[in-house]
Amino acid sequence: MTVTVTVDLADLERIIFAASAVKQIEASLAAFKRDPFVQPHLEFTDAAKRLEGAMNHAKRAARAREDTLIDYNEPPNKVEMAALKRVFDEKLPFMFIKANEKAPDPKLNEVMSVFDRLEAKGLVRMGQVVTGIVWAGHNHPDLRKEAKFAVALTDRGMDIAREIA
Repeated sequence: MTVTVTVDLADLERIIFAASAVKQIEASLAAFKRDPFVQPHLEFTDAAKRLEGAMNHAKRAARAREDTLIDYNEPPNKVEMAALKRVFDEKLPFMFIKANEKAPDPKLNEVMSVFDRLEAKGLVRMGQVVTGIVWAGHNHPDLRKEAKFAVALTDRGMDIAREIA
């Protein structure tokens, strides 16, 4: 069964024009991938993610406090400063934390864990640890989530951590 969709002609033209531009970029990138002098400059995804993060931090810093649970511009409290110092003192690119450290402390009636608050203030970034197997001849690894997380200081977090260290 075919589904018929009606779209605005101007929108269709914009998408077709953008797709043709993307095709040209893809063809150029495919040709450049074989050039060893160009290869290091073709990793756009990580660069785009870093720029997106910086843009989101800038937008978040400019927003009013009313629309966020944690004020991005609020200085870290004593507990947050201790956690920042703990990550800084690791002297590694990241520090592991257990799942219970990622959860809010029910005894303190918290809504977010200290690391979630630091992330909301743009001072750390977090990721879940995974274990995986890359099978020969397959494109996709088998991944399993672990019950621990990694925390790394952002540039903003590093600046504050250096001040308190």
